[in-house]
Amino acid sequence: MILLTSFAESRNEKPDTIRKYISRHKDEFEGHCSFNGTKMELDNTAITILDEVYPLPKPIEIIEDTESRRELIKAQQLIIQLQQKISEQSMALAQAEATKLLLEDKEEQLKEKKDELAERKEEIARAKEEISVERQRADMERKKAEDVQREVDRLKNRGLLERILNK
Repeated sequence: MILLTSFAESRNEKPDTIRKYISRHKDEFEGHCSFNGTKMELDNTAITILDEVYPLPKPIEIIEDTESRRELIKAQQLIIQLQQKISEQSMALAQAEATKLLLEDKEEQLKEKKDELAERKEEIARAKEEISVERQRADMERKKAEDVQREVDRLKNRGLLERILNK
């Protein structure tokens, strides 16, 4: 006789799973299961029936294959190398992205400076134009002043008769 819980543990099953199977197939297990307090005990016939439904887990066979192991090691080394290359490429890509952003920023600054320079050139051209106009005006005013001074000098230097005749 063996306890249901021991049987379930040996088969990697839950005791409730086996208990449900037994309750669904009462006619097969009649007289082969007994209770010892709150625990169910199974006789050899019940164990034989349950062995067909819940066999012992097969042991895992370990096969030593050195050739496959070598290939696995080579594959792992290759994976490590590829991961290192990916890491290096990722860093290079990040650096290139940073350089690209820096270049775009510098291009934007250059464009702003060019725009500012163009505005200053326009201001200079307007200032030169204004200076030219002012020079022309000043020249005209100087000529008028010279003409007036000549007229004043002429009027001062005229003789008595010219003054009387107001010429």
